[in-house]
Amino acid sequence: MKEFLTKNNQDNYELVYHKWRDDDIEIPERADLYVYWPESDTCNFQADKSFFENGSWNLCAWHVDEIKSGEAGAEVLWQRQPENQNPLDDVKWFEGDLKVSNGYTIGEDCNNDKKHSHYFKNVKHLDYVDVYRVLDLFEVVDPCIQHAIKKLLCAGMRGAKNQPQDVQEAIDSLVRYQEMCKEDRK
Repeated sequence: MKEFLTKNNQDNYELVYHKWRDDDIEIPERADLYVYWPESDTCNFQADKSFFENGSWNLCAWHVDEIKSGEAGAEVLWQRQPENQNPLDDVKWFEGDLKVSNGYTIGEDCNNDKKHSHYFKNVKHLDYVDVYRVLDLFEVVDPCIQHAIKKLLCAGMRGAKNQPQDVQEAIDSLVRYQEMCKEDRK
């Protein structure tokens, strides 16, 4: 799955999984850091003791640990989260106003007169929306359905499984939901 860096309102970079703006930067595979080098007034991605330029990795004089410590004289603009952390912790799903169907803006007061108003939830009071907040906002309470939605929303993003595997697990969860419904009708 492709990853991108997008600049937020505080001039920091954030990881996103879909290109939102034309100036979003695609993150090359293996990249650990995105770095600004003031001496040459350039930015590039770093991994181990390599930098990414013109579509390929090249040997660098500095290791990422030296860059992170400040020893190299570069400014770290973005850093990949350690693998034991949830990669979605580093993602800002919604920033500012996001236009969706029928011109609705997330963050507006919900208007029950809108066609299909049940698809819209007011999130004005939230800084961001994650999978669990979506489940809560839409009052999804069945664990099988929760699991399937979570798998589909993040299919292939966690690094542990690819998209087809996550989709199959969502299908398996929904089949189990149907089985449980049949069991409950007996």
